[in-house]
Amino acid sequence: MLEYKTNHSVIISGESGAGKTETTKVILQYLAEVAGSTSGVEQMILSANPILEAFGNSKTLRNNNSSRFGKWVEIHMDNGGRICGAKVVNYLLEKTRVTKQAKDERNYHIFYQLCKGADSTRQKSLSLQTCNQYYFLNQSGCIDLPNVDDAKEFKEVLTAMDTLKFDKSDTEAIMKLVATILLLGNLEFKAVDVNKATGSQIKNTNILDQAAALLGVESKSLAQALTNRKLVIRGQAPMDIPLDPTKASDARDSLSCFLYGNMFNWLVLKINEFLSAGIKPGTTKLIGVLDIFGFEIFEKNSFEQLCINFANEKLQQHFNAQTFKLEEEVYSAEKIKYEHVDFIDNQIVLDLIEKKPKGLLASLDEEIVMPKGTDATWLEKMHMTHKENQRYQKVLKSPNCLIIKHYAGDVTYDSTGFLDKNKDTMNDDLLIVVRGSKSTFITGLFSGQEGSDSKTKKMSLGGQFKEQLSALMETLNATEPHYIRCIKPNETKAPVEQYFNGSMCYRQLRYAGVFEAVMIRQKGFPFRYTHEDFLKRFLILKPKLKYTSPKQGCIDLLKIFSTEYKKDMSGVQIGVSMVLYKGDQQRFLELYRNVAVEKAVIRTQAVYRGHLARKLYKRLSAVRKQLREAIKARSLDLLNKALGIYVEFEFKEVREAKALRDLILEEKRVAELLKKALEVAKNQEDPSVTTINTLKEAVDAADKINFKSNDADEARKKMAFINEKIEAKKNLEEGVKNHIESSLRDALDKVSKLGFKESDSAVQAARAELKRIEDERKIEEELRKVLSLPPAEKSSKPEPVQRKGSLARVRTTTSKAGGSGINTSSLYPGVQITETGETMVSSEADAALNQAVVKADKFGMKTPSGVTLLNTAKLLQTLRKTIISDQTETWEHVEQVLIKAPDIIETPEMAAARAQLILKAQISVVNAALESAVANFDTEQLAISIEKADKLNMEIKYFKDMLNYITATQQALHDSIAAVDQVHLEEAIQMAEAINYNKEDLITAQHLRDVLAGLAQEMDQLLRVVPSRDEMQHLYTRAQEVGMHTEDMQKLYNVLCLNEEEFVKLQIKAAINLKDETRIIKHSGRLKEIFFSRFGNAFVLNQCSRLKSPDEYVQGKFFGKDSLKAGMLLWTKEPIHTSLTHMYEIEEDLQTKEQQLHSRELNKTATKLFKNIMGWMGDRQLSFPQVLAREVLQTGIQEPLLRDEIYCQLIKQMTSNPTLASVDKGWRLMKLCLQTFPPSSEFENFLEMFIRKSGDSHSECIGLLHTIVYKGAKSSPPSDDQIGAA
Repeated sequence: MLEYKTNHSVIISGESGAGKTETTKVILQYLAEVAGSTSGVEQMILSANPILEAFGNSKTLRNNNSSRFGKWVEIHMDNGGRICGAKVVNYLLEKTRVTKQAKDERNYHIFYQLCKGADSTRQKSLSLQTCNQYYFLNQSGCIDLPNVDDAKEFKEVLTAMDTLKFDKSDTEAIMKLVATILLLGNLEFKAVDVNKATGSQIKNTNILDQAAALLGVESKSLAQALTNRKLVIRGQAPMDIPLDPTKASDARDSLSCFLYGNMFNWLVLKINEFLSAGIKPGTTKLIGVLDIFGFEIFEKNSFEQLCINFANEKLQQHFNAQTFKLEEEVYSAEKIKYEHVDFIDNQIVLDLIEKKPKGLLASLDEEIVMPKGTDATWLEKMHMTHKENQRYQKVLKSPNCLIIKHYAGDVTYDSTGFLDKNKDTMNDDLLIVVRGSKSTFITGLFSGQEGSDSKTKKMSLGGQFKEQLSALMETLNATEPHYIRCIKPNETKAPVEQYFNGSMCYRQLRYAGVFEAVMIRQKGFPFRYTHEDFLKRFLILKPKLKYTSPKQGCIDLLKIFSTEYKKDMSGVQIGVSMVLYKGDQQRFLELYRNVAVEKAVIRTQAVYRGHLARKLYKRLSAVRKQLREAIKARSLDLLNKALGIYVEFEFKEVREAKALRDLILEEKRVAELLKKALEVAKNQEDPSVTTINTLKEAVDAADKINFKSNDADEARKKMAFINEKIEAKKNLEEGVKNHIESSLRDALDKVSKLGFKESDSAVQAARAELKRIEDERKIEEELRKVLSLPPAEKSSKPEPVQRKGSLARVRTTTSKAGGSGINTSSLYPGVQITETGETMVSSEADAALNQAVVKADKFGMKTPSGVTLLNTAKLLQTLRKTIISDQTETWEHVEQVLIKAPDIIETPEMAAARAQLILKAQISVVNAALESAVANFDTEQLAISIEKADKLNMEIKYFKDMLNYITATQQALHDSIAAVDQVHLEEAIQMAEAINYNKEDLITAQHLRDVLAGLAQEMDQLLRVVPSRDEMQHLYTRAQEVGMHTEDMQKLYNVLCLNEEEFVKLQIKAAINLKDETRIIKHSGRLKEIFFSRFGNAFVLNQCSRLKSPDEYVQGKFFGKDSLKAGMLLWTKEPIHTSLTHMYEIEEDLQTKEQQLHSRELNKTATKLFKNIMGWMGDRQLSFPQVLAREVLQTGIQEPLLRDEIYCQLIKQMTSNPTLASVDKGWRLMKLCLQTFPPSSEFENFLEMFIRKSGDSHSECIGLLHTIVYKGAKSSPPSDDQIGAA
């Protein structure tokens, strides 16, 4: 766009729900990001989206956010490529959605957002209810959308309106109108008689009043306009024609649709008013984004779908024209060789819809003005006019419908309502009412609106849409188009990652002509330049090339590409005025050009930067020379002049010059400060504080810059003398304050040398304090004496000072007085300290201490040593009073007294008290250790503590006994755990529990005991039950893991060593002892398995003694004996002539007469049973197969001699049976027999072997066989229902 100064368009197309709206948003976000603006208008463009989507989008069956209007968004850019404004053009809003939605669809988003997101104030003012309570919202059955927060999106709409500078009054008016439409939808009408005609009346007048109030009209006027229509006949007074409830509802819906449609148009105009403010006509280029409704095929398609699909046909034609027609026109005009690509031309469909005079929309406009024009008359005309059109089809089964064969598929349109929707007008009575609204916003929406009875011919909705589309096509044709095809991956609205319908995507690509577009891109020449432009662009690769004409220059340049760059130029053709080439050539031409441009730019930049650098160096060199001269001259004027010259950056001389200038200025300032300070301090013998501060400030400033001058030296000396006097006086005052003799004497010597007068108050105070300290020293000596401390002058080292909390520091001292370092040589008379540290004080010694303390208190001790001695004496007083008896509480008090004492000197009495405390503390520690060791059953710590207690002569017999018992318990636990012996474990545990022993080894012993007990119990149970070998092996392994060794464990081992047969026999024996039938049957079956694995091959059915031999079977037959013999035990479709088995075990010759007669009867029954079996299995067509099966089962119960016969007959019919269904029914009957009666013991094994050889799928029968053999025959057969369910 910037390079060629052209307008561009992005045309987004695809089916409804393919993602066009989301693609539009992504494109707008991209343009806002890469282009930006100086005014922030790009963010305003993005802010318009929430508003347009809220009022123009809704949920359809195909899309949860379907645009129900088309929009063309123009992004205008200035010459610098910055966004300066935008415009939005809207097309054909689907107004009917306001009043009617298909099942599982929704109305426009704003209705749900307002109901869910409005605050309490707005809800009250608009009389809002929940969505379910509004007819316009609840009729489709869909209120909420997954993963959509309507309340949150409502806040985004309000924020967007604020961003786009909507007036608060306009925002409130819009929300009022939305609420009004919802209320109108809830109006209900009832039929009434009006002058012998059917009229209507509003049932819920309270809702009418609310709607009228929000609309700003009278309730009565609104009700009249909704339920009546004025008829105006020339020359007569207007007449009110009552409307029945159906027509009144239509009037209500019409009003609602027009209110919403006009409001939407107003919103678009308002958005454009703000977004287009920065557009200066004729100075911008634009990028247009077309997001128009996708091709729609619904269950019911109406006039809106016809217009929508007409627009898509137009866009497809534009795509065809740009991609195919215009492309080939260029090739023909340039006279180059190209390969034609066939494509689907949809011009015939466009002519069918719009071409005058017989197109659908043109005919619809004519039908509107016909006096008796209806949807039916229009449709009949269309059937007649377009019956020969291949793209038009009449629907025979639906007289109101027609079919148009669009490029994207066949669509069936229902013509009902086509004329009314195309008129796009509202009842004049309603229009008069809304124009009379008190709301300027409402009246503004309908300014210029024409009613249905207007004499002025108003353009139909179809005509408006055709006109808008024509204007859109003109705009698109004036831009450089870019196409985006959105492909819908499935019909379920699921993400493509979850479900991809390949055939559906292929259909969309094929109908949209994408394959042909790709083909023409491959076969055609999508890149082209005029000869002049081609040379301008690529001559940089050979700048010295000479040519006679632009065309010849292009030819020569392409030859160079082919020879020098070794590139295939067969994809380039030179036409009459253009050079046309393919993608491969485009890639390497642009690549080599970019490389050449980069080299040229780098060289150009290098030359120019070198020029700038040399120019800068020359200028800075002159400045550097000037700066150096100014620095050398140390002239402030020269420095200022040189520094006043502009330089791009600070180099060394600039920094030095600035620093020197600042130093010179500072030196001048400091000199003035020094001069002023010296003049002030000149005649002052004792300078004031102000003078001292002034002098100090000047000296500090001079020191900071190391300034040297006579005034500076003089000021420094004067300041040093003043500081010395101040320090000396300060020392005097601190000496007096702190009562320190040495400090006072040093300070007096210093002030004497500095010339202080004796009359000075500080000097006098210091000397008075010295005198007082000398008197205090005498009292100190008296205190030292009564405290049993040596005189101060005789002390070889300072007395140890005991401070707070220092008791722990001396607790390591020996308890004996003689070995503790207590000095008893200076004890005051009447004070004695024994070798064990006990102190005895006479009353005279105690009185002397009290008198000395009283005297010191009265004097007021102030020196540190005096205060310490007095504190020590007072502490000793307290200590003597505390030590009354040798009780635990007393000594605890003594300890607290010593710990909380202030700074004191350690006296002999205090040292003795500390020794006593240490001894008691040691005993307490040892006793606590003994108790802890016993509580924790710690024998090692208990032994150590007993040894310490012996040294302290403590009574510890109990602890020694406990040590022995604990040791014995631990040993017993250790031995029993190692032995894995349940009895010994129990004994050791009892020992431990007797003393509440709780160590880990007890827990281990208890666990081991419980494990052994549990294993023993399990072992006893398993030896009685004898479950599976795996269970017994698992238990044995667990017992081995813990080291168990008992008689039961040996028994268990012996059982595990049995072979499989002996093991199963033992299981059967255990089951018999426990009378467990289930396990008896189960283990008997297992024993049978072992038996059959060894001897199964011996049980061949034809060797069973119960079975007749083939010769016996065919006895009495004259024909077909061989086939009967061969098929004796094979499936047959014919009945058998005799039984398969012997009825009696003895031969017939040896049977009694009664047995022979019975045998013949049984033989007849056997042949009948075989027919029943054939009927059940479907081998013969007999009625009531369940009755037949029941008869077989009943016979098996009643006649034991026929049981083996029944089983043999079933085996025969399931052997080599060609019909799987028959075999399946045979097995079902086999199962029923096995649940009802057992075979004989002679036949049992043969039957089981047959079942086993039949495969694992019939293993259930083996279990049934074992069960019935064990339990015996049942008394009655299953019921018919049970047989049927088998």
